[in-house]
Amino acid sequence: MKRTIAIYRMLGVLLSPVAFLFAVFAVALIMAALSNPPLLLPLFAIVCVAIYIFSSMAFLNKGILRAQPCRRSLKDLVQVNAIVAGIFALLMMFQSLLVVFNPELTNQAIEQLVAMQPDGTPKPPASLRSMLTGIVYFMGVFCFFLLIHIFITFRLLKQYRHVFHEPGGDS
Repeated sequence: MKRTIAIYRMLGVLLSPVAFLFAVFAVALIMAALSNPPLLLPLFAIVCVAIYIFSSMAFLNKGILRAQPCRRSLKDLVQVNAIVAGIFALLMMFQSLLVVFNPELTNQAIEQLVAMQPDGTPKPPASLRSMLTGIVYFMGVFCFFLLIHIFITFRLLKQYRHVFHEPGGDS
């Protein structure tokens, strides 16, 4: 059991900086999403991933490591955001695998990006393809770790359900 918690803690530490970047990105993207409604769904997913990682770390630190009672709302927050984060991770992993096994998709995306640029705009650098490939690989690995973290979270939520029962309460 200590090994599972150690792995869970290590994954949480690895995922936390990305969650912070997602949170910053979400704040920056909110105005663009309000003016362009199709961006609201990806923004929602990104926010849920960040909330999931932060709330699961709160559950780990308070409920498991310090054995303090946690509010039931923390459990609900972790569970709901874990579901959305899991869907996000599965979709991103599928997309990453699709791009890895079909590199022509990256070339098509770059060609579409060039076609959308107004005339006179400099062409994207040759390193754009390698940068996009790096992002795809990073997101694939991140989502793999995120899925493992989510599975462990649900196991730990079940095992440590007693920390969500406040002393003197009937829940």
